[in-house]
Amino acid sequence: MYNWVFVKVIFLFTGIIEEVGVVFEIEKEEDYMLLAVKGKKVLENMLVGDSIAINGVCLTVKTIFNDFFEVDVSSETLAKTNLKFLKKGDFLNLERALAVLGRINGHFVQGHVDCVTILQAITKVNKSYLFSFQTPSLDLLVPKGSIALNGISLTIVDVTKDIFTVAVIPYTFENTQFSYLNIGDKVNVEYDILAKYVLKALKLKG
Repeated sequence: MYNWVFVKVIFLFTGIIEEVGVVFEIEKEEDYMLLAVKGKKVLENMLVGDSIAINGVCLTVKTIFNDFFEVDVSSETLAKTNLKFLKKGDFLNLERALAVLGRINGHFVQGHVDCVTILQAITKVNKSYLFSFQTPSLDLLVPKGSIALNGISLTIVDVTKDIFTVAVIPYTFENTQFSYLNIGDKVNVEYDILAKYVLKALKLKG
């Protein structure tokens, strides 16, 4: 006799960026955007309906062409992420959904952006970099904790009520959108899902 176990499939990402894509075309309406993105690696074996993280935002592939793909961006996503600021030629962090039995080299990233923060400073330390951002929530940020910024899995170095800092190693700097960021740029934030559950449990208990 067989015991069948049904598992709900949740699309997850790891925060390890596969490549940096480029905005190919944008069609905007009042509460909707069609986004066309040029890429190479992520197009391999891509199918219509696949989930893909663009700057850390989980979106669904609508159409696929030889060297670019299209996604729909809803009003809710435009309201809560930095995608509404995109323009043709902008660089984007791209990651396909985690394959079953794949390695998790970063941390669990859902592609559900919590808020947007602003880059305050970039400091070079030897060959690495420290990126400082406005602190959006003290409750969900802890030193040495995980955070996803524009979809990149990073470790928090320090946190104050005004600024939190992440360390960016040379590989991450060179192979993600971080090398194109400037002071004042808006970045998508996704807090660690474990931190969100712990905070919720503490609030319910209190």
